[in-house]
Amino acid sequence: MESSKFITKKKSEELVAKLSKMAGWNQAENLRRNIAAEDRIKYDNESIYLIIDGINEAINAGKQISFLYFKYDVRKEPKLRNDGKPWIFSPHKLVWNGDFYYMVGVFDNGKRVGTFRVDRIMRRPDILETDALPFPADFDFDKYLQTSFRMYGTKFTTVDLICKNDVMDAILDKFGKDVTTYAYDMENFRAEVDVVPSSVFYSWVFGFGGDVVINGPANVKEEYKQLVQKVSEKLGLLDTQVEGAKS
Repeated sequence: MESSKFITKKKSEELVAKLSKMAGWNQAENLRRNIAAEDRIKYDNESIYLIIDGINEAINAGKQISFLYFKYDVRKEPKLRNDGKPWIFSPHKLVWNGDFYYMVGVFDNGKRVGTFRVDRIMRRPDILETDALPFPADFDFDKYLQTSFRMYGTKFTTVDLICKNDVMDAILDKFGKDVTTYAYDMENFRAEVDVVPSSVFYSWVFGFGGDVVINGPANVKEEYKQLVQKVSEKLGLLDTQVEGAKS
């Protein structure tokens, strides 16, 4: 409860308080003393319980749902996706992964399997009278989970990133809404993040394919550059070995 991202800070405190009352005075003191959670990034969608309840009800009834879905823009403001129109979706599974709840199901008239983050749903979805559409006949749910669906260490450094405007969602997911950001130009913003400069962080940056760039400090930027160069050299060596094997 304390460490779960999808449960808001207010809800976490309420649940701990209720459990403490149920436990009795002595046990409550032990609970409060023994509960130690890291300073987790918590999300502020207070409708989360109602949203999950609605999705679960629809799954159990085998019905489709209608819901509004949002992402954060460069100003950290929620903006509706799908041009503000409701998504019509056939939910089949609720999945807990990487500190978030996702619902997995079918949309686009049964042609596509989709995944939506529950805390990005604006409010409790409407349950429709229409029966849910099944997963495609050749769909392997377990394989889908393995292929679809997390920075460690203790020495943190403040790193300056230049990011494309449309990756604000990913920055907020990783560092929270209190992350320091600045306007950079019409297409990019700057983000100051406290991270452990390691291969894990560098691989996260690399995964954006250039949409997130390390701007400083110089030693972190150089270390990342050397890592990318090392990978590039290894790829070149592999290509040489392959060509040699063919000849």
